[in-house]
Amino acid sequence: PLYFGTISVATGFVLMIGGWLGLGLLAIVWPWFALHYFPRKERSEGARLEEIYGDAFRAYRAAVPAVWPRLRAWSDTATSKAAIRWDLACYSDNNELGTLLALVAGVIVFIVRARVRLG
Repeated sequence: PLYFGTISVATGFVLMIGGWLGLGLLAIVWPWFALHYFPRKERSEGARLEEIYGDAFRAYRAAVPAVWPRLRAWSDTATSKAAIRWDLACYSDNNELGTLLALVAGVIVFIVRARVRLG
């Protein structure tokens, strides 16, 4: 589901650009995502998570599609809910801070661009 969110956010930014430029960028972004980004991330993250979590990750990977989200949340009864919590260090280790900063920068660019257009 994280990969679906990634391509959705990228598509949203491209659609905000609009016009022929937006269509051209979509023609670049989607193949790049499908042929480069996703396979590379799936290999590297999958191997790292399997090494860390072993059978628990293999069960998760077998039950949860990599790109398309499920309608119902997946739960592993073998994993304690108390042990799963958000952690800034883990967030940083997974290089998600860069994603957040890129997202914020993109939103700021579009806000500034909209204000300039409105005068």
